[in-house]
Amino acid sequence: MDTLLMFIGMVGLIGAIVFFIAMIGTIVIKKYRSRLKKFAIIFGSCLSVFIVSLTLSHIFYPITAEQQAEMDKQAEEKKWLAAKKEEKQKAEKAKIEEEKIAEKAKKEKEKQLVAEAKEKEKLEKEAVEKAEADRLKAEEEQRKKEEEEKKKIEEEQRKKEEEEKKKIEEEQRKKEEEEKKKIEEEQRKKEEEKKKAEAEARKAETQQKVLESNYRSAYATHSKKLTDSLNQTGNLLVNNKIGDEEWTIKLAASLIMLQDVTQNPPNAQVPDKFKEVNSLYLQALEKFNQSAKLTPEALDEGNTKKMQRATNLMNDGGEILKSANSLLKEMM
Repeated sequence: MDTLLMFIGMVGLIGAIVFFIAMIGTIVIKKYRSRLKKFAIIFGSCLSVFIVSLTLSHIFYPITAEQQAEMDKQAEEKKWLAAKKEEKQKAEKAKIEEEKIAEKAKKEKEKQLVAEAKEKEKLEKEAVEKAEADRLKAEEEQRKKEEEEKKKIEEEQRKKEEEEKKKIEEEQRKKEEEEKKKIEEEQRKKEEEKKKAEAEARKAETQQKVLESNYRSAYATHSKKLTDSLNQTGNLLVNNKIGDEEWTIKLAASLIMLQDVTQNPPNAQVPDKFKEVNSLYLQALEKFNQSAKLTPEALDEGNTKKMQRATNLMNDGGEILKSANSLLKEMM
């Protein structure tokens, strides 16, 4: 409590003195305009007031033993704190120094690593360049080797092609000679075959003429028999004497002869030239044969329809026979 009252008294005294000095300072400042002088006067005034205040405080408020002990204690604490602070500052300074050393070592290490990395990079670059140079050299050697191999292969291929060409030309020449001989042989054979064919054609023509002659002769003979038989039968039918025995016998004999003639066509080989004529002739014979078979039945039965049919068949046969004879005449 005493300390507090002493502190309040000192503050009040200092405030009064400061107010007094300020009043004086204001007057002085107005008189002295120089800034340096103003500063010196104000500083001197403040210092004087502080000394006076300190002196007066010791006079009016003497320090007790307890206060002195407290002050000593505080001083010791301040020293201890100052020592601790100094020790802490030294420790921090040592730590900072260690950190600086560590940082320096780190930087040195980094510098060393950078140098090593650069050296490694340089060595790697040199190795890469060397490898690239070796590769290019190897490629060049390989290229030269390949070119030599290529030239060698091309030369061998050229020689081989020349040999093949000569071989092909020789084979072609032989083949052409063989083909020529073969063609000549075939030509000779063709000429022989042609001559043979011509001879056979002449022979066939002769044979054909013989066949045609034989057929015409057989046709003429058979046609004459047919005509005679038809005329005889026709005359008997025109001059019919139905019921007369002699007439009946003659008609029967004539019809039998007609059937025989129509059932036995010309006994000769038919040439191609006369096949159509022969076909018509056979059709006519068939009609006559049918008529010859139907006539006796019609007469025996007295069937006019059958008789008319027999007559129609006879007429049809006659028309076909005329066509055959006309065609044969045209061909001859």
